[in-house]
Amino acid sequence: MKISSELSFKDLLPKRETGQRGNAEFRKAMEQAREASAGAARTTPRDDPQHASDRYTVRQGDTMFSIARRALEVQGLDAGNNAATRAAVQLAKINHIANPDLIRPGQTISLADLKGQLRERQEIDPRLSATLRRTEAAVQRNPAGAAQVAVAPRPANPLLEKMLDRAVGLQYLDASQKDAVRNKIIEMGAEYKFKPDDLATVMLMESDGMNPQASNGRCFGVIQFCEGANKGAASVGYADNPKAILKLGVLDQLDLVKKYFDETGLKKMSPATLDDLYLTVLKPASRKERDPNANLEIPGNQAALLYPSGDRSQPITRASLLAGLQLNARGKLATDSVRVTQAVRFTAANGGGALMKTNFGNVQGALNPLAVGIGRDNDEL
Repeated sequence: MKISSELSFKDLLPKRETGQRGNAEFRKAMEQAREASAGAARTTPRDDPQHASDRYTVRQGDTMFSIARRALEVQGLDAGNNAATRAAVQLAKINHIANPDLIRPGQTISLADLKGQLRERQEIDPRLSATLRRTEAAVQRNPAGAAQVAVAPRPANPLLEKMLDRAVGLQYLDASQKDAVRNKIIEMGAEYKFKPDDLATVMLMESDGMNPQASNGRCFGVIQFCEGANKGAASVGYADNPKAILKLGVLDQLDLVKKYFDETGLKKMSPATLDDLYLTVLKPASRKERDPNANLEIPGNQAALLYPSGDRSQPITRASLLAGLQLNARGKLATDSVRVTQAVRFTAANGGGALMKTNFGNVQGALNPLAVGIGRDNDEL
């Protein structure tokens, strides 16, 4: 692909029109820009980003996709969706833009190296391609209403993102570690074949959403490693002093979670569903029962939400476990945090068994009164 050294892209972009009229006006603007750029090149310093021909200043309504497409059109090259997506990704790489779907007015985009980058055909993540095109479509529908040039894409793991934000707000996690924790959970999900949102759901039940200090007196940390022979704390090297787990931050505790998943053979469940993941934490031996409605042999009192209809006299099943985990996550992440907090406190004060009516529906008291936010009060793990 050839990027003309005499062509300024600054004034090239036509109004957002389609059809022959829009293309004709674009070609006319292109020719005018070539002529203007040729004259300006004799008097304009090459390093001035406002005038240099290999730089473009982002304007309101632009997306990386649209900038790339016009660059291809100017050169008379294929500017279809696939080609424009590939060029957009390469422009982001050239300009060290981590998220090619998020650019802002006034930002300078270098086009200088695009020629060489496009010589080699590179595979593009289809999810990224779809995201770039969705953003372009959204801006086309409402270019004036966007606060930014491109709208940030929906998070790939929305529940995980909400839990991370909540954990920072509750000071379970320092904001400076948020990205590292997110990346570690995503990497674990890829390695053990589970959804990152599912581990977030488990931790919302076990430790109120990644509280490294969570404990019921016998179990400790983000997934509640319990004391005792052949229990969770012992399996990760803390048999003699399980309480020492509480001295570790979230990142270090996630290393223990990873070790525990290795010890309990989580990779054999590939892919691991939410109920597989939670049973790995709660009682690994119960994973062998695959019938969603079969009774699971899980001793001790668990969170009431995990029982059918919140009735602890009935055995837990995979189906009831899933329903309870999902309801708990919705409750913990509810927008009206004040009402959620009041519900949690009321439930804890009543021994963890009272039926609550909150803004997220009927919720059985699910918390150990000795450790608000802990989803179980036995020591199975």
